[in-house]
Amino acid sequence: MQNLNLPLILSFNASDPVGASGLQADAATCASLDCHALSVTTALLVGDSAGIEEIFPVESETVGRQARALLEDMTIASFKVGTIGTLESVPLIAEILVDYPETPLILDPFSGYMPWDDNQEDDTLQAICELLVPQTTLLILREADLDRMSLFWPELEQTPATAECAARILATGCDTVLITGCGADALAEPGSTCHEMYNDDGLICRLRLSNPGDRTGGGSTFSAAMACLVALDMPHAEALRHANAYLEESQRQAHPLGMGRAIPFHHFRMPVSIVEPTGLPAAVDGPAAAALQALAAEPADEAGAQEVVITYYVDDDDDDDDDGENTEGSDPDTQRGWKH
Repeated sequence: MQNLNLPLILSFNASDPVGASGLQADAATCASLDCHALSVTTALLVGDSAGIEEIFPVESETVGRQARALLEDMTIASFKVGTIGTLESVPLIAEILVDYPETPLILDPFSGYMPWDDNQEDDTLQAICELLVPQTTLLILREADLDRMSLFWPELEQTPATAECAARILATGCDTVLITGCGADALAEPGSTCHEMYNDDGLICRLRLSNPGDRTGGGSTFSAAMACLVALDMPHAEALRHANAYLEESQRQAHPLGMGRAIPFHHFRMPVSIVEPTGLPAAVDGPAAAALQALAAEPADEAGAQEVVITYYVDDDDDDDDDGENTEGSDPDTQRGWKH
């Protein structure tokens, strides 16, 4: 039997019946990026392609038993922690992870469309900040979620600037903070946004995105891709660019499964275990290759941070029955296609 020696990614996450997010998206993303996903189910979601309606947490004892069974049997290349079903599961997961200080931990604590009780969420988030963030290799936050991280700046009435938010979180022991969906500068194209990555040296990478769009499951797909790339020993700033390329291609091919939102398409292979001297994955064809060609690093700015402009596929037509082709005589500003 052939031993592929695929890196093993252990994900603590919820089970999504649609497969757009959660453990299902993690598994599909890992397969596309030459890794293998192992799963610890923290909650069962009830919903459809329109969104999540209910969440049924898995008991913390069950979460712990499943994680330890896998860890006693296999060597893990990286951990991903997404949705945590109960407050009691947070210290249990933290206790497990503390035994693996050399294994990267990707923490993506906020998942959209989760029907949490406000008081439960506050207690769970406080536990995550106190017990998991200090162990984290890469913490992924959306700029819109920073207000929820006020535990790190209790003396301030308002959320500080992005750089200060990152600095305060890093002071707890977290290695790297990635803040996505930041407002772009005044010179950027309308509708664009950017991702900013910080470590103890300050801003190390800014990725400006043109019309990135929004799809159900995009966050899960992105953080799973980051977990794979970090497991493959890719530097964080480079992993950010590759993960965005993967996310873009999965969203470009997104398709409706029902009457709700389009679901990211994961059934393509974007191998990164063999990397060319340019830093781009080998053997990538078509639109995925076009996206990757936009990832050439620009010279560092005065602060030493790299800034890269990403080409994104835009889809301004929200009709579910659109076949993806431009219609004759349509407005070129609303046509689908690759765009800088």
